[in-house]
Amino acid sequence: MTWSEMAEESWLAANELRTSGRLRSCVSRAYYSAYAQATASLERQGIRFKEARDGPTHASLADLVVTNLKFDRKQKYQTRRALLSLYKARVQADYFKEDVDESFAVRALRDASMIGRALGE
Repeated sequence: MTWSEMAEESWLAANELRTSGRLRSCVSRAYYSAYAQATASLERQGIRFKEARDGPTHASLADLVVTNLKFDRKQKYQTRRALLSLYKARVQADYFKEDVDESFAVRALRDASMIGRALGE
């Protein structure tokens, strides 16, 4: 399976999970959709990742995207912000007991969608 296929699968799952009220999982899948989209774009630019990894580390993703992909200044800022926001949201949804409400899930989906548009997916 390619990164682009994984991005699409995660995007569809995120939307299905939101519809069914499984908001924590929705946020997680939204993040992984964006992660896979970004990784696919990086691979198309010839970027290779550390040995024994098929993709970048989560901590390095936003910086890799803005330094290696062609964006105007505004797109760089928006894409970096959205990737970092999504990663933070995914960590919160996966590891903390705080409630994840509908608006939190919608923001995650909106960020993932914006990243997909910015990357041309």
